[in-house]
Amino acid sequence: MRISKRYKLGVSQFELDFVDIDTSKDLPLFVDPHFLGQRTDRWSVDASASVQSFFQRFLTLLRAGNKAEARRLFSPLGEPNETCLGLSRGAPRGSGIGEELADDMFDGLAQSKAMKTGVLTDLEDARVFVRGIDKDRVSDMTTVLIRGQLLQYTIEQCQLWSVPVTADVPSGDVWDSATGTWTSYLIPRLVIGKRPILLVPKGIVSFSKQYTAQKFHQQFVLTYLKHEHLRLDTVLVQRRKRRDGSIRKWVTKKSIVERESPGDKDYLAGFTERHVEVFADFKARAAQEEDSLPDEVFTRTKLEDVVAHLERALANVPAGNDSAATYHRLVTGILELCFSPGADCAALGNADSRRPETRRYYFRQCGSPRLLSSATRCA
Repeated sequence: MRISKRYKLGVSQFELDFVDIDTSKDLPLFVDPHFLGQRTDRWSVDASASVQSFFQRFLTLLRAGNKAEARRLFSPLGEPNETCLGLSRGAPRGSGIGEELADDMFDGLAQSKAMKTGVLTDLEDARVFVRGIDKDRVSDMTTVLIRGQLLQYTIEQCQLWSVPVTADVPSGDVWDSATGTWTSYLIPRLVIGKRPILLVPKGIVSFSKQYTAQKFHQQFVLTYLKHEHLRLDTVLVQRRKRRDGSIRKWVTKKSIVERESPGDKDYLAGFTERHVEVFADFKARAAQEEDSLPDEVFTRTKLEDVVAHLERALANVPAGNDSAATYHRLVTGILELCFSPGADCAALGNADSRRPETRRYYFRQCGSPRLLSSATRCA
């Protein structure tokens, strides 16, 4: 059952800032540290700083040869079962990093070519260069590293929507960037069926399709090598004479893969050591292409239906203090709908803004005039 239904909030995903999770199963979405690092709001900047501070501390210990201390620092990064996000089947249990898997992941990082060559600089790079680590593992580690921010965010959302919390619940391991240590404490928490739950801002989750080893290899490494083979006129260059007598030259990516670039993660680390500018281009392109998911990804509810419902609800709010709470909740949902990253103002009556990027910019600046004016009239 989704959070909104469990607590009878009477709102759709469009009106909520957090992912409206179903606590009986995991949703296949991920917290991507590279995506998180592109966001400029204060909460995301603080959360990204936690991830960066931990990973830089971790790299420093490994490169100084202090493997025991690095392993101790890494040990709390078990898979969180608090967000209901990830790849688990059935009831959210996670595949569980666990002690044995944590050791495997630590050894993979410590022994990777990327670590030895120095090309591993950020947590998200592990997904590109380290065997056995992909979007689910990177998301798990990121979630643990920003647990402190998620704890506070969950409390604030529960207060906003009058969702009850349980006092004095263990926080779990929380990374303290100021001291460079792990800590824990008792804190009010959202607990469902004896299980603590963390709410996650919908703006920071993604399908994690941009920052991948496959995309780096196919779109950047192989493209670079194709140009190099053509420039050097190697044996991989194929030729065909055109009707006008000119010669067409080309190199296939398949021939490069078979000859020199299999695309495994150790190869990508070695390539990056030799061609750091190609990896820098990949990181920059990924940053440009990443954007928050639209609400339609999370729900089957149609935006037009939500807008119509909100307009009717606003028109029917009685005057007087007795209806203040109802009005405030409606306006909270309207503001979230209007200013969320994926909002589509064309569907809300702004037909002049048709291109997706224009709609997003307009919404972030102005919101929906129709809904906001309705809210103002009812105030």
